[in-house]
Parts: sequence; structure tokens; C-alpha cells
Amino acid sequence: RALLELLPGPWPTALEFRHDSWFDDDVFELLRLHDAALCVTDAEEGEVPITSTASFGYLRLRRPRYEEQELRIWRDRIVAQA
Repeated sequence: RALLELLPGPWPTALEFRHDSWFDDDVFELLRLHDAALCVTDAEEGEVPITSTASFGYLRLRRPRYEEQELRIWRDRIVAQA
């Protein structure tokens, strides 16, 4: 909460969480309150939920190469959320 209140506006803000404890409704609501995007990434540790928390989205594909089918899966996940 304190970090989000300190960030200068109107810059777009996206936050990437790396522990499952951050993926809960209270955190998502706080991000929405500050129009901050949840960074959705292809984490090796587990799946990051795709949930709308801002007026924009932020997708981080980390690997240097993706097969076309993998990109289609990402596309379908994103479209399902829109």
C-alpha cells in the first residue's frame, strides 16, 4: 500500500510478484484502486493469474523464443480476460 501511494502519477505502474501470497483479492483490489497493472509473466515457478487491475495490461514473456502454439495459448488466455 505504501509503495503505491508513493509512486508518482500519472505514470503507468506494473508490479510483478514472485510469491503466491501476493495473488489474492485484497492485493488485486489495492492495485485497482491505484490503476496499477499486475504483471503477468510466464513464470517457471507457477502460473500467474490473468486478472484486470488497471486501465492497461502488462505481459512479460521472458524466454528468448516461443513457438507459435505457445503464443496462441497466451493470446487465448488474454482474450478470455478482456
